[in-house]
Amino acid sequence: MRIACLVAVVLAVGSVTADAVAAVTPVTVKITDAVTTLSRKSAPPGTLVFSVTNAGRKPHAFSLAGYTTSILQPGRSATLKVKLGVAVGYQYQGTSAGVFTIVGSTPAPTTSTPTVTSPTPVTTSGDGIGPCTNPVTSTVRVTMTDAGFYGAFTFAPNPVPCGTVTFELANLGQSPHGLLLIDPNGTTLTGPVVGPLQDDQVTLTLNVRGQYEWRDSLWPPGPITVRAYISVT
Repeated sequence: MRIACLVAVVLAVGSVTADAVAAVTPVTVKITDAVTTLSRKSAPPGTLVFSVTNAGRKPHAFSLAGYTTSILQPGRSATLKVKLGVAVGYQYQGTSAGVFTIVGSTPAPTTSTPTVTSPTPVTTSGDGIGPCTNPVTSTVRVTMTDAGFYGAFTFAPNPVPCGTVTFELANLGQSPHGLLLIDPNGTTLTGPVVGPLQDDQVTLTLNVRGQYEWRDSLWPPGPITVRAYISVT
């Protein structure tokens, strides 16, 4: 009886330890007034713990996949805990922007035979543009900052499912910002202007699949040579 109990305890401890190691990935983030540096830029699916330190002389914040720290004063630190299970690239933003990639293998197929239904034929162009045939209701968090064009806004999730989307707008900058989307057909969709360090939301209908160009609605009008997009599927 004593030996059986001892074996049970050892197995339980081993199981907890393995799960804990597999589930959590630590990442160190250092922010200066010029650049944001990560100790790693990829990880397996699971929980990531970002230990963020502001090593600059100005206040800064760190955001990834729509999650963000509070604004850190010089010399201050914070921890950002994020759970990411989809193997894609997620934009991060500090004083510079980049992409953090979740890498993982495709789940093994099930042994059961799936039921296959024939979808209604849809005419699409070669670049994947087409009508939204399976609209859903979803929520997307948009983090807005004062950075340059690329990386100024982050969207989570991205890609975005087509249908009725509520965009939760979080302005982390010191200037007002607004969300402007242009669908593949050239139709413009806009949200409210959000003041510095304020939150707001807007519900938009995305009835076309494809690449939507996004802009800050308050940027000066004129030709734009660098464009940024989100995918609507």
